[in-house]
Amino acid sequence: MAAKVFVTTLSLLIIYDILLGIYHENIDIPYIMTNVISNVIGALFIVIFFLFNLGIIFKISEYWNEQCLFRRLIYSIVILGSGVFVSIFAFWSLDVLYNPIPAKIDAVLEAPVSGILAAPEADELGQAVSDNQQGPFRLISDAATNGLITWRGIAELRATWQGEVPFDAIVSVYADCARPEDIEKVSAQAPRMTIHGLQRLEVRASDGYAEFGFLNRNAEAKATVETTNVTQFGLDRDGAGKTLIRQFIGDRGAVRFETRDLPTKMYLTAIFVGDDPETMRDIKIIGGKSVYELLVSSSNKGKMMECRGLDATKTLKKGGNSDRMSSGGAVGLLVELVSSRSPSTSYLVSATLDITGEAGWIHAAGLSDDQLQAMPNGALRLLGFVGSVANFDINGEIRQLSLFDEVVAIGDLEGGFQSQGRLRISGTAKALWKKGRRFIPTKWETWDWDLRLLVFSIIFGVGLSVGRIALGVFKDSPEIRWSSL
Repeated sequence: MAAKVFVTTLSLLIIYDILLGIYHENIDIPYIMTNVISNVIGALFIVIFFLFNLGIIFKISEYWNEQCLFRRLIYSIVILGSGVFVSIFAFWSLDVLYNPIPAKIDAVLEAPVSGILAAPEADELGQAVSDNQQGPFRLISDAATNGLITWRGIAELRATWQGEVPFDAIVSVYADCARPEDIEKVSAQAPRMTIHGLQRLEVRASDGYAEFGFLNRNAEAKATVETTNVTQFGLDRDGAGKTLIRQFIGDRGAVRFETRDLPTKMYLTAIFVGDDPETMRDIKIIGGKSVYELLVSSSNKGKMMECRGLDATKTLKKGGNSDRMSSGGAVGLLVELVSSRSPSTSYLVSATLDITGEAGWIHAAGLSDDQLQAMPNGALRLLGFVGSVANFDINGEIRQLSLFDEVVAIGDLEGGFQSQGRLRISGTAKALWKKGRRFIPTKWETWDWDLRLLVFSIIFGVGLSVGRIALGVFKDSPEIRWSSL
């Protein structure tokens, strides 16, 4: 009887695992061997459970000979009760042995450091967001970016500027420039083109490597980066004590840049990789109803590249019908937005940059401590980092970390910037790892040995009793007449 139960249970478990593996396209020798071994152990436990329940039923039938509905109800309660007990014991054992105890953590990260952050969705935070309280944490949010912001991506880049009142766009064309300061210098020396009386302006580059940047020295200029909730990041400090934030943009991302002070400058550079002359890049600037296009192919093979300004009135063709021109490693546009009216008039110019499909990196440089601390704190669900750590404590106990220790925390966390460009993450960690190993204890690990021995003795005693009953039924091998039970 026990053998039949074992074979039947083992066969059903193996068939289930094979079908599951076929469904997930994950059938191989290690998968099969792992599941067979696990199923043999599981089938043995099921046989013991079956024999134990059968033994209890035999004991009840010995003392209660009269057949009645109530006796069968007792049998059902025994089987159901033992099943519930086994389920509770399994859950309790996993919780005690493997589930770490939530811990209060306080991590202060300083440059250089890099890692990954995951913020909750806004609807996860519920009423807190609608009440204008703490929302999801953003690395760059309402940042007073009087430094440089750049976006380096490999997909189509598109920027749209909109103003409440008309503005003019002064457009310059440059080639083979790598540094923003070089772009400003050579563009000022070449003929430029002006588009007058705009309230909306769009600049875009076709798919490929590209860099989009803002050059703005206005104190009131602010930027916010919106992207997917999970993002990679990096922090660095320059010699002047300013902070550089690097943030990875996934499939969904946008930068909103706002200022009330004109002039404001932005540039878009299309970068060529390789020397295939058939590779072409298309850059367009759309102002009002007018479309200007720049169609460029690579011709950098065997040539020295020199940053230079080009005549915008000749290279930009109106109407979207551009002649093909050749360039070296890169070509781009510098667009300066200036007031169409009196300089004393106040303006609001907001820009949104959308990226589709591929990834890219946002670089925000030249951020002072005051600018960082002015950005709002926010909620986080995950933190992973490696690098320099000013302070790290668990439940008030300071832990020492090296530059190469990889730490990951999951829980209800809060992030915000402090002085000296430091990023502080604090809150309750439900799970914490250091170099892939658990960094906070489970309940079992916090118990002293007296309690461990007591719990082990109780479990051993109960298991011994269950095994004795099951073994007695197995040895007797009674013939079961289900109708007589």
